[in-house]
Amino acid sequence: MTTALAQPRSWRPPSPSHAPSTSPPSTCRFAWWGAEELGLVGSKHYVDRLASTERSKISGHLNFDMIGSPHPGYFVYDDDPVIEKTFKEYFAGLHVPTEIETEGDGRSDHAPFKKAGIPVGGLFTGASSTKTVAQAQQWGGTSGQSFDRCYHSSCDTTANIDDTALDRNSDAAAHAIWILSAGTTTPPAGTTYENTADVSIPDNGAAVTSPIDVSGRTCNAPAALKVGLDIVHTYRGDLTVDLVAPDGTAYRLKNSSGTDSADDIRTTHTVDASVETAYGTWKLRVQDTAAQDTGHINSFRLTF
Repeated sequence: MTTALAQPRSWRPPSPSHAPSTSPPSTCRFAWWGAEELGLVGSKHYVDRLASTERSKISGHLNFDMIGSPHPGYFVYDDDPVIEKTFKEYFAGLHVPTEIETEGDGRSDHAPFKKAGIPVGGLFTGASSTKTVAQAQQWGGTSGQSFDRCYHSSCDTTANIDDTALDRNSDAAAHAIWILSAGTTTPPAGTTYENTADVSIPDNGAAVTSPIDVSGRTCNAPAALKVGLDIVHTYRGDLTVDLVAPDGTAYRLKNSSGTDSADDIRTTHTVDASVETAYGTWKLRVQDTAAQDTGHINSFRLTF
């Protein structure tokens, strides 16, 4: 799959449920090229048919050919320095080392765009080349084994995918597309992430958590992080409630209190989480500290 940053069609960035509808100033075109294995037929045909005025409108082309290899590495194209830097900074924020991609040079659908003078970049998780000892140490896996033992083979099915690599690279693609088209370091403020799964709260028992995975944000959380709570309970005074950051730091949202005799908690707290990395798993932690009342976490949301 490849993504060309172009003019004609507008693009709305991928966002979690309930996120505001936004679009960057620049526009993007997504393309799935045909007959790549037969000589880059589809992408070459597309570029060859572009008038010079149309070519000049394309600020860059991003290529995502093989981003979920089953024994993955994390490779970044070094063709355009701006695009390369964008991807490298994203993975640095995840503490995932990257290397320059060389195995696919000139062999994938970015090649016709590069030949036409259009800036290109992209991601790659490896094909038939084998993982070195150093690469196995930094990425995991087994040295001497191919990044994709089923490359160009009949076993290359949907089962031949590493979900973690696919998730990381998909998030990196969305992040880079946003930055390169909008010119900002983060998606717009106001993006909301939400977990609507019910979590039962044991009566006078252990704490329970509701997690939210935040991806695609390489900066810190805001100083005014909004934490929305919807907790159904017959006596909320029994409850202590914390927001737990990805590094384990806990922010107390509510203490238990014998004088708080109402039921349910439906409110939004503002937390200064500016010292916390936004990316990662945030948790709402709730504990019932006294007996004879029941409830559950109905939903939990974070608005950046």
